Amino acid sequence: MDRCSDRVIFFTSETESRKTEEVRFHTSITSQELKELFRSAAEAGPYDILKLLTSDGQMLNITPSLPSNSLDSSHQLKIVAIHCKGK
Repeated sequence: MDRCSDRVIFFTSETESRKTEEVRFHTSITSQELKELFRSAAEAGPYDILKLLTSDGQMLNITPSLPSNSLDSSHQLKIVAIHCKGK
């Protein structure tokens, strides 16, 4: 794996533990696969809506182009809607 294409995202989710976690991925991952990684970390269901926010509260797109961050600037992962199944 090309180390230049690896990403590490530090975040805190709204789970009971509320500890800082990390997701490591390669930029060749699909957006759907990356969203599933975050969904699993947040203990969210397949129809739950997730939001990833910077430490300043700015919303980020959960895509493979998401830049790495540091432990000091960890993001916040929120479940904002539960069981939202589109028609």
